[in-house]
Amino acid sequence: METPKTFSLSIDMLSDWHIGSGAGRPGDVDRLVRRDADGLPYLPGKTLAGILRDGCELVASGLDDGARGAWAGWVDFLFGQQVQEGEVRDLPPAPAALSIRSAHYPASLLAALGSKPALCAAATFVKAGVKIDRRSGRAQDDFLRFEEVARCGSQLSAECEFLTDAVPPAAFALLVAGASMVERVGGKRRRGAGRCTMSISGADASKWISWLSNHVADPGALPQRAPVSAPEVQNARGGEWLSLDFEIEALSPLAIANGTIGNVLESLDFVPGTHLLGAVSRLLRPVADISSAIGGGELLLSDATPVVAGDAGRPVPLAFARLKGEPGLSSGKGVLNRFVDSAPTDSQLAKEAGGWIGATTAGILPAHCPASLGTESHNSVSDDSQRPIGAAGLYTLRSIPSGTKLAGKVLVRKGVVDVLSSADTRWWERLNARISLGTGKKGEYGSASMHVAGAPVATSGAVAGSNDLLTVWLLSDLLVRNDLLRPSSSPLDLARVLGQELGVTLTLAAREPTTVAASATRRESWQARWSLPRPSLAGLRAGTCIAFEVSGKLDPKRLAEVSVAGLGERRAEGFGRIAFDDPLLVESAASRTPGSANPSSAPTSVVAEGDPGFEFARIVELAAWRQVIARKCLEVASSKVGVAEVLGGPLGSSQASVLLSAVSWLDVAPGPLRREAENQFQQWCAHVESKSGSFKVPRQIVALGQSSERVWEVLQAQSWAAEITATTGGESELMDVLWGEAVRALVDACVRARKRGEGAASTRALVSEGSEV
Repeated sequence: METPKTFSLSIDMLSDWHIGSGAGRPGDVDRLVRRDADGLPYLPGKTLAGILRDGCELVASGLDDGARGAWAGWVDFLFGQQVQEGEVRDLPPAPAALSIRSAHYPASLLAALGSKPALCAAATFVKAGVKIDRRSGRAQDDFLRFEEVARCGSQLSAECEFLTDAVPPAAFALLVAGASMVERVGGKRRRGAGRCTMSISGADASKWISWLSNHVADPGALPQRAPVSAPEVQNARGGEWLSLDFEIEALSPLAIANGTIGNVLESLDFVPGTHLLGAVSRLLRPVADISSAIGGGELLLSDATPVVAGDAGRPVPLAFARLKGEPGLSSGKGVLNRFVDSAPTDSQLAKEAGGWIGATTAGILPAHCPASLGTESHNSVSDDSQRPIGAAGLYTLRSIPSGTKLAGKVLVRKGVVDVLSSADTRWWERLNARISLGTGKKGEYGSASMHVAGAPVATSGAVAGSNDLLTVWLLSDLLVRNDLLRPSSSPLDLARVLGQELGVTLTLAAREPTTVAASATRRESWQARWSLPRPSLAGLRAGTCIAFEVSGKLDPKRLAEVSVAGLGERRAEGFGRIAFDDPLLVESAASRTPGSANPSSAPTSVVAEGDPGFEFARIVELAAWRQVIARKCLEVASSKVGVAEVLGGPLGSSQASVLLSAVSWLDVAPGPLRREAENQFQQWCAHVESKSGSFKVPRQIVALGQSSERVWEVLQAQSWAAEITATTGGESELMDVLWGEAVRALVDACVRARKRGEGAASTRALVSEGSEV
């Protein structure tokens, strides 16, 4: 049977569900649901992988007659080997052959709801709960809690991919059967929450389960990964540098490990070239093996940094500072270049915030993008108790948010390009692909798309440098060694190494106000294949700025070569990028004007009838409309003018009760019953009008019951209806469905407000009489 390499996992939620974020709102909600970049609930990839593994383990246990047999090996093949606490192994556990991404709402629903915060909020609601005392059977004191849950009726889908070249039928059949075993997911799933059905889209479950029943005794041998053979790039040295611009979009959060503090796994806010080398090598492997070109310094990758104003971001120069009390680069006010500008005598300088800046433009400060990282809490779940492990199992992961765009360059020698082009004339198009980066890249993290701008183009790196002074700005971390061959972060060692590359002698410039703005950095590295740490990488931090005096004559060709290819060690991984004599550093920053931001508005869209998310979008709309109607009714009832507009003149207590009872007849669904209720209400109004008593139905109430538009005029629906509507034709349909409910809620709110006002007036009168006595 044919097995797909990629497929979609579909989850239909049959009840309200909760995937906790590990946080709450103090004084309001104790437990909040986890939300994606669009502000909507989702099922994390780790949760899906765990619950699907449980289903596959149940199936495998049945096929192996309760013992650990061949089918248990297929579970380990799909999801990776599990390491028990305290277990010592000679070899690292086998990795998973299946990548399961997070499950989200349909794309049309995400596009329609993501731009409307009120609808995103209505996708969940708050449910109260208590703890029951086991002895008394009563609610225990001080244990009232409020939990946020996502609404039922939604359908979510997750992208899945086999990481092997071939997909054995046994693996796919086990997945199909395991998915059918999943019935609940998330928190409180044993108390009614999280009921669901899970299936693989496009797969005929009955056929695959039949295949399982026919191959119980012989599922087949586990596949072994065979190396991909490709011609190696050899004898391709030399030639000019060609540049290939690329852009990366984070399709899920990217966790780029940057050390651990307590139980917090920190992340970089950019993607180092080290992480990109493996992805680029794998994508080009069918064309040629580029490992020798990388080792020989003929193919270099820059770091992928956040896009700022359309260009790859550059680190904020450490030479930049701001006047204390001024916002600095974030708004373009109070920025100083310490290499040129002197600090005012009556002000203090503060360190400029980190982040990234855009391209240099004459007379204008570059656009600034602050460092942005998201935070998510996770926990490890015990297989025995099926509950989170204690404090030791709780950890927090920092990550680059989903939707972030990053950009960088691939630098290739002409000789390497010729070898690649001989095998595939459009080899660079192979880099337009989905890639996985960083930590947790087989689950809810690490999914990204890579796109190249076009064919490689020549890059000169020409620099109009001065023969007397050379200003250096590190665009990435720099790794150099001292005379004892130890890693160094000294500007003097940078002067020595750079001087050797340029054929001149460099010394630190001696001038006011300063010529050195440097900082050390250390980056931890890891050998994934050996599962062992590598030595720490210590050097000068990106953003370091140093001005050197030059002894000798600068060769423009050498200067251009270093500007393009970089300096120091591990340049193929993005280290050692340098800019010379950038106008930002050789000119005054105080004289530059702030750049203008051009914010782009997100396009709005609607969910059409027939789309996968239409029914759930209507559920969310109904909830949002009811919330706004309740709030608007209270706003109208909060003023005497609003109450008079709805109820007219004074009403007695019994008269108000009769009105409320009559208006409640209108609160029925559209159809024959609605028409019958309207006729009944109008007949009642006419009957009361014909009576000779003093009570008459206010004309305002009669208008609310006769005109379907009057209540929406009072509630000013034209000002808010579009903001909480996401389906085609939803506004008119919801007005029709909720008309009777809105009339009843409005009259009820106004009657209660008038009663409260009359009661308060009576109380004030009694107090006044008592004071006179």
